[in-house]
Amino acid sequence: MQEVIVAHKREFEEEPEVIIAVPQPTTIIGSFSDYIKGWSLICNIEDGLTVAISRRQDTTVRLLNANKQDKKKFVVASSKYRKEDKWANAAKAIFSTLNKQGLKICGCNITLAGRGASTSNYSISSEIFAALLFGLNKLFSLSFDTNRLFSIALSASSFFPSSCVRYRDLWVLFFAEKDKVYLFDEKKQSAKCTSYSIKPELSYIFDSSLPYSILTPEYDEFRSILPELVEKINEITPKGTEFRDLTEKEVRYYTSSLPDRTRRFITFLSLSSEYAKRAFEAISRSEGLALGKILSLSQRSIIFNAELTSPELDWIFRRCQESVSVIGMASIDIGIASSFLCIVDEKSEFPNNQRVEEYERIFGFHPEKRFFHPVSSLFSE
Repeated sequence: MQEVIVAHKREFEEEPEVIIAVPQPTTIIGSFSDYIKGWSLICNIEDGLTVAISRRQDTTVRLLNANKQDKKKFVVASSKYRKEDKWANAAKAIFSTLNKQGLKICGCNITLAGRGASTSNYSISSEIFAALLFGLNKLFSLSFDTNRLFSIALSASSFFPSSCVRYRDLWVLFFAEKDKVYLFDEKKQSAKCTSYSIKPELSYIFDSSLPYSILTPEYDEFRSILPELVEKINEITPKGTEFRDLTEKEVRYYTSSLPDRTRRFITFLSLSSEYAKRAFEAISRSEGLALGKILSLSQRSIIFNAELTSPELDWIFRRCQESVSVIGMASIDIGIASSFLCIVDEKSEFPNNQRVEEYERIFGFHPEKRFFHPVSSLFSE
């Protein structure tokens, strides 16, 4: 909290009136399952976005992303989407939607900080939606309940020319409970819940500390071809059958005549949805061993089918496979494509100091390790 307070006071020369901290929406498996209406395994984790807000006497909104030292501004009544405004478009969407619904909100000074302020547009937009709606609801005593705020967030998502806000990210930010993970049905837009009872010391996040920009080209390229892949999927899927229900063997059969890269990409989408379901079942049974193995299967598909990796991430995964105390690990989507969920046994010391020093020496980045435990929808102060 202190980081955002200091940054707000320095930039705007005033104390924030409201501080809101939202968690980090996390897709453990199934980041692209929305394209095939499959399943995703989701939850919230700590260290998301922190937002400080204070009122202005005019209708101008001034924003500071303290992580990037990036400043934006707009006028409430005339805010329009501009591609070059990137993350600030999410704030425009919220103020514009509130204004269209007849709520006269004055201008504000807004500061963003925390891990979430450095994430991708998909992640940061959802977090800005949640943080601003909860913050403005408190600041202006709107007395809206969570369902009303969620409805406003969904309306605000139409502000973008193409979806930069994923429904499941918004849903988990508004409704997730502490110590819970969810199997999210992308077709029905509903979720099944189970408790995450694997011991925290056996389950942690390993952040490689890679700048998001390193993997951005690979992810942008993959997203750019997804519409074409979906068309191909619709062509090969038998009538009366849904692609998400096909077995791995059936997917291999129906994609056998396709170009190798297309076949592997489609296989990745299918496997991600299936692995999300299997991982949820393992968590429901509190089977850490089964979960670890599924995570490693997911990571192999990410590397070999989707090609969404880098030398740094490959190095980490290989070292993981070499360690007898690491049950399994996979890259997870927290808006920064360089973090792993690791499942280890009780004697594990991975990554030990030697491995960390070796990683730093080879790649020049300092990794971080933190316990994984799902948190509830909102922290506020």
